[in-house]
Parts: sequence; structure tokens; C-alpha cells
Amino acid sequence: AKGNPKIFEKCRLPLTASHCVNKIITEMCVLEVTENGLLMTEINPEFTVEQVKAATGAERVVVFGDNLNDIPMMRAADWSVAVENAYSEVKLAASEVIGLNTDDAVVKWIKEDRFRLKSPQIHSSKIQSPSKL
Repeated sequence: AKGNPKIFEKCRLPLTASHCVNKIITEMCVLEVTENGLLMTEINPEFTVEQVKAATGAERVVVFGDNLNDIPMMRAADWSVAVENAYSEVKLAASEVIGLNTDDAVVKWIKEDRFRLKSPQIHSSKIQSPSKL
């Protein structure tokens, strides 16, 4: 992960097919490509959120958590979201608490692009790191 980010906003080579990549797997994390940006679905525990952010060139990081091991990740993120059925310590560490994970609250939050609604100046790609989807 040394040097400049390796994920580009625009392809530099001739395209043979468009919109065919839906997942990026690296030694640091797994990213899903969505219409709202990149969604980090897994992170290698050997790396921090800051390292992934630096390596991908992401300007903002949004994370989701419910367990005590999610608290360090939540503190490192630009915005952190806890589900209602998370441990109380996790909810206290979060920027926002949403509905139950059993009610698909995380999926609804992402589909509504709620981070963008809360912060209109944020319009570039985001990495979201749900630890428990």
C-alpha cells in the first residue's frame, strides 16, 4: 500500500466493457462498487481504517458497528453509525444510532445515502465499513 492510491476514479485504459466491476479485493480490504461509491465490507485486521483511507484516496470514511471491537474503528472514522441493538458503549461512541440490524437499518441507511444528506459538502466516494451486515 505504498505510493499513490491504486483505485482510480476514471479508467486510464481503453474500455472493453463498462460497469462490469462490482467487487475489489485487496490485501487490505474488500470493497464493493456501488452507485454511491465504494462500500468496504471487510477489513484485514492487520490494517487500520486510516491506512485503507490513505491507500484508496477516500476523503471520508463511514463505519457501522454493533460490538465492542468496533469502537476503535468508529473513533477513527469520519462518521460512525451504531444499530439500535448494539452494546450501549458502541452507541455512545457512534455519531449516530439507527434502527435494528434485523430490520435492515444499515442497508436502508446506505441506500438513502444519509451521510451525504447530513453533510452536503461531502460528494466524493466514501468508504463504509460495516462490521456486521
